[in-house]
This record gives sequence, C-alpha cells and structure tokens, in this order.
Amino acid sequence: MDQKKYNWIVITAVFCLALLVFSPGRRVSAAENKNVLFISSYSLNFPTVADQIEGIKSGLGDDAYLYYEFMDSKAISSDEFVARFYQYISYKYGTIGGIDAVIAGDDEALQMVLRYKSGFFKDIPVIYESVDSNTRVELANSLGMVGIPERNTIGDNLELARKLKPDATRILALSDKGATGQALSANLKAIESKYAPMKVEILDTSSLSQRAIVEELARTDGETILLFLSFSSDADGRNYTYDEAMSLVTANAKTPVFTLVWTGGGSLGGIEANHKAIGKKAGEMTGEVLSGIPMDQIKSESTTPTLATFDMKVMQEYGIRKYQLPKNAIYVNDSSNATEIITAFLAVGTMALLFLLARSSWENEKRKANECALEETSAILRTEAELDGLTGLGNRRTLDRELKRCAVADRRFVLYLMDLDAFKSINDHYGHLAGDAVLQDVGRRLNSIKCRSFVPYRYGGDEFAVMYFPHAPEENPKTGEAILGLFQRPVHTEGGDIPICLSVGGACYPSDAENVEDLIKQADQALYYVKNNGKNSAMLYRDLPEMAAGE
Repeated sequence: MDQKKYNWIVITAVFCLALLVFSPGRRVSAAENKNVLFISSYSLNFPTVADQIEGIKSGLGDDAYLYYEFMDSKAISSDEFVARFYQYISYKYGTIGGIDAVIAGDDEALQMVLRYKSGFFKDIPVIYESVDSNTRVELANSLGMVGIPERNTIGDNLELARKLKPDATRILALSDKGATGQALSANLKAIESKYAPMKVEILDTSSLSQRAIVEELARTDGETILLFLSFSSDADGRNYTYDEAMSLVTANAKTPVFTLVWTGGGSLGGIEANHKAIGKKAGEMTGEVLSGIPMDQIKSESTTPTLATFDMKVMQEYGIRKYQLPKNAIYVNDSSNATEIITAFLAVGTMALLFLLARSSWENEKRKANECALEETSAILRTEAELDGLTGLGNRRTLDRELKRCAVADRRFVLYLMDLDAFKSINDHYGHLAGDAVLQDVGRRLNSIKCRSFVPYRYGGDEFAVMYFPHAPEENPKTGEAILGLFQRPVHTEGGDIPICLSVGGACYPSDAENVEDLIKQADQALYYVKNNGKNSAMLYRDLPEMAAGE
C-alpha cells in the first residue's frame, strides 16, 4: 500500500477514535451513587422485558444502580397478591433506603404505584413506560408523574391485515381479564366501528376452557383476521407463559396470527411498540430527574417508536410477500437477508481498522489493557442479578447481604435451611425439565406466604433458605411445621404428579450464634440431623439431642 495512503487511513482512524473517547460524557454524571428501582409488570422471561431493561440501562447510563423487581402478573394478579407484593417492596426498599426514582413498566406496575402513591411511593419520583391504558397515563400525569406510554398498534395491524386479506369478514382477537388484556380490549372496542361491516369478536381466554379455546381457533379460516392481544390464563385455572399461549394458538389456528409483540412460536408477526427505544427514553427521563431537573419541567412523551417484525417461514406458508409489508420491516428466518451480508462486511472492515490502529498505537497498549479490564469488571458488576432466574426468589448473593445487614443491626431472626429429599431421583426418573418444574413450584409455594417476617431465597441447587423474623420465640417451631405443610401436595408436571418433601434445619440469631458464619453452620447442622434421621421434618439447632442434653 502507498505510504501516504496508509498514513491517511491511520490518521482518519485515530481521529474517529478521538471523537468517541473525548465526546461529551453521559448526561447523568450528577447521578453518581443514585439508586433506581425498576418494577416490571411481568417476569424476566416475558418477551418485552429484556428489551425494556436494556433500553433503560442505555438511557440511564452507568452512574446509577438499577434494582429490578418483577410482579409476574401473567401468572398471578389478584388484589391480595398485589397487596403482598407492595408490602414486600415497601419493606425491602424501606429497609435498604436510598431509592431516588422508580420506573414502572407496563400497566400492572403503574396501577400498583397509583394505588399506593400515598405510601412508599409518596416522595419518590415515578417514571412510567410501556403503559397501554390511556386512563392510567392521564391519572399518572395528573399526580405529577412523567413517562412514555406504549403506542396502541392494534389499528396498524388491522389495517395491514385488511390489505393482506381483503376478503376477510370477521376479526377475532384473543385477550384476557388481566390489566393489559382489558386495556387492549378497550382500545380495540374503541375503533371497531372503523372495520364495519366486518364482525369484531374478542375471545376472552380467561372465561373459556382450553378445549373451548382450541375449538374456536379451529373454526378460523381464510375469512378470519386473527389478532393475538393477551393470553395468560384460561377457565380451567391454567396459567400460560407467552410462548406457551402462542404455541397453543398457532398449532390450532387455520390462518396467520398477527401479534403486537413478535417472539416466534409460529406467529406471522406484526407492528409493535419498540420497547428498547421506550425503555431508553424512560431511562433518559430518569437521568434528568436524578441530575436535579424538577419533575414539572420534564414532559411526558405522546408518541411511541414502533418497529415491524415478520417471520419469513410463516409468510411463505401463507403466500405473503415482502412488498406487501411495511418498509424497513425486520425479517427473521430470511436466509437471503442482505443485512447479514452488510453486517459481516462491516465486521471485517472494523477488524481491519482495529488492526491498523493497533499497529500505530503500541505506546498506549498498557493503558488500553487496563481500560479493557476495567470495562470487563464493570460489565460483570452491571449484569449481576439479585434474583434467581429459575424460581424468582432472592439468590445466594442477596441472602448473604441480608444476613450481614441484619446481624449488624442486631435484629432477632431465624435462618432456616431446607433441602429437597431425594431430588436426584426426581431428575433421574422424570428428567431435568421436570426437576426444574419442581424447583419452580417450590419457589412459588414459599412465595405464597412471603411477607415482611418471612422472606424466602434459593440457596443453590435443590437447597432453599428462609429468613424469619418472629414476633415471639414460641413461633419458631410452628414456622418449620408451616414450611413442611406447604409441600403436602404433589407437583403437577407433564410427566405426572411428583410427590415432594423437604428436610428443614434452623438456627436463631443471636441466641444460637453470634455471627453469620456460625449461624449458617448451626442451621446446617440441624438440617444434617434431619436428613440422617428420617427426613421430611423440621428441627431447630437448640432442639438437637446434644444441645438438649447440654441444657
């Protein structure tokens, strides 16, 4: 290569790198050591949540610590559960202290914040995002909150479906009685007159058995536009994940399924709100609050970014072509996608540029290595989660922190350690998927009595823990029996009903141990005794035979 041309390339590359390195810092620089709590209406596995969190982090920057809490309203959303979830939030973060802002994600989370605005959330700035209900948005704005709603793309999808299926005579929408389902159903009813003379039907999955739902789907045909709004439960008492519900629908429908959120499962896709962009805007708004800008000077967004995603395999099945769909749409399962070729070309070009930069920057190698190490460490710290991904309970790291905090505060509590009896045989006999289902069910049962005085955790593997804060010493033996009582019923899995039982050992702080390390050892010693003496029972350290003899 000509030396002058080579020098010009190096100078250009160094200039571009300088623009990146010396560009203005993050706007939230005044927010160091600030804590933000993101409350999601759903679980971490719900299709939009990961994009929301990624967007919030991008908008918020790295100068604030982001806590996460998940309501999992698709699984349970009763008033009693919401009240208990609020009590948990209030107790945990009232104890931790220092929450500088709250981000409420989707309708159920905002509804809870509105309900308890005069309680824990009274003096905390609240930013909402991805909310479907206009009524909730208006109420939140009137109470001094700000945020960005989720654009209602029902009309966009129906207009697209009508163009693709000009002979359609009816619209069948799947929804449920959850807060999101009710909001989306109301949005559809508000515009149904636009599609006359087509008949608009809303199939409430919450009021129908699975068999009845399947029968309705089997009656769909080429004259039906099928729109998936929300489907989290049926009248049989089943709760569905998004993927489970979508698989049931696409397996029985005789027409393409339009969705407001594409996650695969055999659906065609559709026009949806861009949750990553929404989350980023919510993060930026939160950053403005943390940097000292008053809430009344921050304006809520009225428009929401959207994107369109479609599955090429489903398109081919129903004879749909790209030219019939929105421009700039994203296509999955597209082997001829030119974007992949461009991305690969850019990747090769980037690698070549990095090689040239490396050759001209040997003197900065040590500084770059230190920066990379620091960046990797920061990434690890940012990705640490406080919750166990399988059960939704607090993880070992969170338990260790809470044990130390309560010990420093000299609080009386009982640490229970528990172990699933014969869990290995469950995995060997039923398979690891069934084993995971058992662990998830144990988490749900422990969570069913979760309150300020009873906080469960997943300790690791098939081991669980509970921190219990008794009102009186005589409550301690009863608590162990109450835990055992949760597991009288078998776990229902696809492979059959699996009976489960636990061994439970407990130790009291500070009467049984003066520090956390000894407390864990004493509880583990009580657990070990139970495991070796019949299992399926509970024992406190102070009640062990050798301890009783010593007394």
